[in-house]
Amino acid sequence: MNILELCLSNSLGGLELHFRDFSLWLEQSSTSDDRIFVATKSDSPLAGRMESDLLLNNRNIWQATKLSKFIATKEIDVVHIHDKKDLPLLALVKSICHYPFKIAHTRHMSLPGKKRDIYHRWLYRQVDAFFVITEWMKSQAIENLSLEPDQIHKINLGTGIIEPCEPEQLLALKEDIFPDHKGLWLANIARLQHEKGQHVFLEALKLLKDKGIDIAAVVAGGSDAPEYVQQLEAYIEQHQLKVKIFDHRDDIPVLIQAMDAVVLTTNCETFGLIMIEAMMAEVLAIGSNSGGVPEIIEHLEDGLLFNAFDAQDLAKQVELINFSTELKDKLASKGRQKALKRFEKKQQFLLFQEKLLSLMN
Repeated sequence: MNILELCLSNSLGGLELHFRDFSLWLEQSSTSDDRIFVATKSDSPLAGRMESDLLLNNRNIWQATKLSKFIATKEIDVVHIHDKKDLPLLALVKSICHYPFKIAHTRHMSLPGKKRDIYHRWLYRQVDAFFVITEWMKSQAIENLSLEPDQIHKINLGTGIIEPCEPEQLLALKEDIFPDHKGLWLANIARLQHEKGQHVFLEALKLLKDKGIDIAAVVAGGSDAPEYVQQLEAYIEQHQLKVKIFDHRDDIPVLIQAMDAVVLTTNCETFGLIMIEAMMAEVLAIGSNSGGVPEIIEHLEDGLLFNAFDAQDLAKQVELINFSTELKDKLASKGRQKALKRFEKKQQFLLFQEKLLSLMN
């Protein structure tokens, strides 16, 4: 069986990293009868971080012809896509390619609104298997898409088992950010944009500072919204918060372990991969009570939840762990137990692989 893993995204977030990790794992775990190919966008962050068998410049008709020729030449049986923006291109290719192949689509974002007009009915008729990463998304897909229920499969994303860092390494990282800080350390790791809610994170930190609670925080993630980043920086300066903003960092597993908690402030996060990464590292995960996050965290059992975009409620949850190290450590320990049981990456990859192979039966 020949599989083409394709992602033409220009970004580098959870979706793209999942694509990279799954593609590499699939290639390593394939049998002699299977061939795995990878297609990315030229000059994209993904293309610079992994080898590609095919590089495409964009999603236009000329690239569709190039992709069609590649599929026919390599006798691709299944094309597995991850970015929703790639679906129209693949649907077009499936219509013009003389070599028959199937399309599997892993959807990483929510599915608000019905898509049952003529165009979308044609588009989703080209899809043979549709993977979603939460039960919440599955109910959206059943309600809003013209797909049969047995074409829709829920498989959570996963993360690797994180090896503990040496205490000296974690201390050095913190000393490099805010030397001599003795209070809580929090991190918000997500793309910097309004919907991700970094402003809510900062507002909660200000509320905590006003109560005399000393917190150092890291905000890390790429951004294509410079005005929003400037607003965050101005707020930090105005209120003299102990916060540093970073772009993409390659040491996220180390950064997570240096924190007391990782906070996800998205208004409506589809899944929240950073939450299970924190849990796997035995670091407390605090997430907004919306989207797919409540499927990951059980409040006061293995993490903490707060009302989405509610800085006061977020501050209230952080106060709990500031006053009780025992509670923080207990929730972090139970979070790791859950992550090992339900969100270990190889277990999830095996499920994806099984579904892809079953398309040829």
